[in-house]
Amino acid sequence: MNIQSASTTRHSSENPLLISNPALLEGRRSFIGMSSGAKGVPIDIVALLLASRPAKETTVLCTDVFQSMNGIQANEVRNNTAEFEATVLAIARAFQMNVTIIKTSEIYASDRYQESLRRFDDGLTGQGLREMCLELVPERHRGNPKALLYPLHQLAMCDFVRAELGLEVKIGPRSEVPYDSVLAKYGARLSFAYVTDALPLETKGEPRPVVHYVAGHRENGTRLMCHVSREEALRRIALSSESTLKYLLKMSQVAGRCLWRCRITAGKRARTLLRAVTTDRAGALRHECFGPPARYAAG
Repeated sequence: MNIQSASTTRHSSENPLLISNPALLEGRRSFIGMSSGAKGVPIDIVALLLASRPAKETTVLCTDVFQSMNGIQANEVRNNTAEFEATVLAIARAFQMNVTIIKTSEIYASDRYQESLRRFDDGLTGQGLREMCLELVPERHRGNPKALLYPLHQLAMCDFVRAELGLEVKIGPRSEVPYDSVLAKYGARLSFAYVTDALPLETKGEPRPVVHYVAGHRENGTRLMCHVSREEALRRIALSSESTLKYLLKMSQVAGRCLWRCRITAGKRARTLLRAVTTDRAGALRHECFGPPARYAAG
């Protein structure tokens, strides 16, 4: 199995602004299931990664196999995955995080996973959970004979990495609660931690939460990608709602604290985020959201 990692000196850090229960992660092995598509990598994945810092270590399960299940061509999946992995490792190095990336396509191809999948499927049937699993599928697709394939693999993959890799805490957005509820009823020995909602930019009216790692969404507004320039980020942030600005400020405060503790200079992408969300309209909101700017002592 091809595993990529960025391993650096650990620094203890709690992120109460970004995650519901940071103490749950202390000294434990966490994982985040995510990937990105052709539109790029949303900067919101920084929130997911920073929220995992209290964990002993973090594994990112790159969900490339699910892109293939959704009919995306193999070449596009490879390109998406290469950009996603490079971005995650760059963020991990910038914030001195111990992050490992494992491709779900490689897990999927293993005999051990296929055996585990069969046991998991039998367990769902034996516990009468298949109907609950079917509710995870959009209603218009529930009549498809293969409707359960996608959620079944998503759930079985989580159970597999707990049993085989010893990963203990699943980190994700609140939109994953229905999946986690099935895992909990099944008896998967996992804990669940949820990250603050990601909000889109440039919305007409109050923004609604979006999935951190999914660039496309059906709500109004736009997403800020990791590759955009500072000037573009500032322009779009200036057109965003107060709720979105407060969300970005949460992320920037935790990022700023981590960067001071790491005693490093932020990389280009991190600088774009930190500068953009602490100037102009966003800067005016800092006192309202968090009180006077905190002064962090290096070291």
